[in-house]
Amino acid sequence: MKRSLVTLLFASLLMLPYASGAQASPMSFLKQTQAKLNALAKANATDAQLKAAVNKLLDFEFMAQRTLQAHWASLTADQRSRFTKTFRRLLEKNYIKGLRKRKNYTVVYKSQSSSGGMAKVSTEVKYVRKGRQRSNEIVYRLRRSGGRWVIFDVIVDDVSMENNYKRSFGKIMKKSGFDVLLSKLKKKVARN
Repeated sequence: MKRSLVTLLFASLLMLPYASGAQASPMSFLKQTQAKLNALAKANATDAQLKAAVNKLLDFEFMAQRTLQAHWASLTADQRSRFTKTFRRLLEKNYIKGLRKRKNYTVVYKSQSSSGGMAKVSTEVKYVRKGRQRSNEIVYRLRRSGGRWVIFDVIVDDVSMENNYKRSFGKIMKKSGFDVLLSKLKKKVARN
């Protein structure tokens, strides 16, 4: 995935820290968490505080399984655990990096749909960069887990984070196998 796209995908998560959201609609959950994240970002939160926020926000195990969908069943429990741990560290680091590069923005909540514990919330994020007004369509895919909403995919201008990882990881798995994929992920974590 291109570095600018990764930054954009994780910057889009800026509006979503941690909120209980136990009974809230998906859109209400996102609105509530946006206000809390703004406060966290403006207070120059530590990496540990930001990591705690992202750990409550994203469903890492579900994301890991979906990104290796075609290969997940063939992995051992140990391989699944090591992949999930490394993938989680990569997402955490990218999230924190995106948060540190935050811009002033406005979020327009457009629509939500939900069925069977899964939901989509469509938004438009408007911001100024290099003196120009810009916007991105962002769709959050959420699911109910542990009595609350959690995010498992972010789609920015029709580009899915999940699908990008799925394609990239699938190519590596097919060509080189699990150990090479894990090694590459560890190198990315170390570089970020």
